[in-house]
Amino acid sequence: MQNYKQFIRSFWAAIFVHAPRRLLALVGILFHIRFTVIAIVHALVVSLIVAVIVIVGCLLDSSRD
Repeated sequence: MQNYKQFIRSFWAAIFVHAPRRLLALVGILFHIRFTVIAIVHALVVSLIVAVIVIVGCLLDSSRD
């Protein structure tokens, strides 16, 4: 646990003290990851909605026969 805290402390020190440009790069990467995750979740939700509509449509169609 001590090593972990030391690592986190040195990690943030390296970002904030030594290289502000790295911070900007990290923020850019995090935003890119965030928007990628949002896009993936959005695609999954849309796919799920389409699948539900198709399944319900098939069930309604088969119940008419």
